[in-house]
Parts: sequence; structure tokens; C-alpha cells
Amino acid sequence: MRFIALFTLMWLFPFGILNMPNAFAQDSKDLLRDEMELTAELIKTKRKLVVMKNINLSESEKINFWPLYKKFRFSMERVENEKLAMIGSYAKNYNSQSLTDKKALSLLRQAIALRKKKLQIWNLYIAEFEKVLPPKKVVRFYQVESKLDAITDFERSKVIPLAK
Repeated sequence: MRFIALFTLMWLFPFGILNMPNAFAQDSKDLLRDEMELTAELIKTKRKLVVMKNINLSESEKINFWPLYKKFRFSMERVENEKLAMIGSYAKNYNSQSLTDKKALSLLRQAIALRKKKLQIWNLYIAEFEKVLPPKKVVRFYQVESKLDAITDFERSKVIPLAK
């Protein structure tokens, strides 16, 4: 419960969804991309605070955790940038009503490939986090990050219309 309350106060209320539904309704891939990039930057800032509040690192753990976390997030953010580009492509096709079956399947395959990339990053970094944190804190870190990802994906999904 502490996590949800903290997240709601620190994340959702300060910047909301930045009028993303309006961006999707407009014929503007660039506007959607700009707003989603701004949202991503705000999320990046708030994410570290949420992790910090929920992992309870000792001073000695902080020394090794935060540099590794920075590398981890850099890798994840590269995938998120690809995801934003994919959403922009979907928006362009959706708004121009030119989403063909071929393009829809291509976007689906791209979305699945991006999920696989994220899992590969997790597999790579879990072993590294195990070197600097006790196992329960590694699990807690994974849980917090997973919840943040789920909330982010849910918020995005609310403004992305289903294919037609």
C-alpha cells in the first residue's frame, strides 16, 4: 500500500497524462512523440525517487547500487525510446487511417521484440544486482521496477486506441 500511495502522489498527480488523448486525436505524430518524450523524462526522474523510497538501501549498498542502476536504466530507456518510436508509427498510421494488415503485424512483431529485449536486459542485470544487494532486495527492486513499468504501460494504453 505504501508503494501505491507514494506512486500516486509522486507520479500521477504532478504531470497527469499531459493531454495525450488530444495528441492522438490530432494528425500529428510529432506532437504525440514530443508529449510522450516529455512524459518519459518526467517518469525517469520520479522513477528513481520511487525506487529509492521502496528499496531502503544501506549507505554501503547505495555506493554500488546507484551506478549499476544508472547503467540498467540507460539500457531500458533505449528500449523505451524504440517503443515510443513504434507508438509514433502506430499513431501516424492510425490517424491517417492507413493501418494495413501488413503494417499492423509488423508493429505487433516489433512490440514483442521490444518485450524480449527488456527481458534480456533483466536477465543480464539481475546477476549484477545480486553482486551488490542481498537477494530479497534484488527481488524487491525487480518488483518495484515491474510495478512502475506496468503502471507506465497502463497509462499509455488508456490513450492508445485499439487497431481498426
